Amino acid sequence: MSRLKVNLAKSALIPIGEVLDLPQLAHFFGCGVDSLPSTYLGLPLGVSYKSKIVWEPVIEKFHRRLAGWKSKLLSMGGRLTLVENALWSIPIYYLSLSTVPVSSSFQLEKIMRDFLWSNNDAEMRFH
Repeated sequence: MSRLKVNLAKSALIPIGEVLDLPQLAHFFGCGVDSLPSTYLGLPLGVSYKSKIVWEPVIEKFHRRLAGWKSKLLSMGGRLTLVENALWSIPIYYLSLSTVPVSSSFQLEKIMRDFLWSNNDAEMRFH
């Protein structure tokens, strides 16, 4: 009814286990062949659910997001609002697939804590 079609040129077959005649299947469907680990909708597939590699893009997003924010120009309430609303929403999508390793969790919390309690780029306040 909606006339949506699958774009097979952007699709790929990802075999799990031994698949006979995989190149022939890919040619029949008109798509490519890929293997695990791979990404689907931005989430890594085929890696251990407790792997630190899964959480490296989240940590990079934290750093990129904070690079544009200047803590010395924001009040404590403004920094708290940004941390609660903008930063905490980033890992929610990844949490739908896997749990956070303890080391990555501590690193994310440290990034947020340092931004929240910083007075400017060189000086930290006591909490």
